[in-house]
Amino acid sequence: MSQEIIQASLLRLRSSIVETYEALKSKVANPTAEGQVEEVSQMAIRLANLEGGFLTLQQYAEQILAENKAKELQMRAEVEQLLQKEEPPVPEEIEETPRDQVITEADLLKRSTKFRNSQKHKAAPKKRRTTKKKPVKKKPEGTDES
Repeated sequence: MSQEIIQASLLRLRSSIVETYEALKSKVANPTAEGQVEEVSQMAIRLANLEGGFLTLQQYAEQILAENKAKELQMRAEVEQLLQKEEPPVPEEIEETPRDQVITEADLLKRSTKFRNSQKHKAAPKKRRTTKKKPVKKKPEGTDES
């Protein structure tokens, strides 16, 4: 991909160089007009910048591609090294349980690594506070508030 990008950039610079050169030739060939010297000077500066960019990119293209390739190979090697460090999971022996038998929590603790791990992170059950109901005060007999 990097090589295609560099080639496309070089083609773009080359087309801009040709375009600017032809515009410069056309401007010089026309009869003299006011501001023509300034325009020709600006076109010459633009042409020099484009040619400089083209030559610079052309000169460093191989080095850029080589560095990108080396970086890609290094990244692949690191990924492979990480993958090799990871140990494959050891398959556990699976005990068959008859269909009519219920699996208890003790069975799960014995058989399932995932269940054991989940129990390590399980939050302690919250204790419920018990509140005593306040006795309802009875109104003394004989007092009527109405």
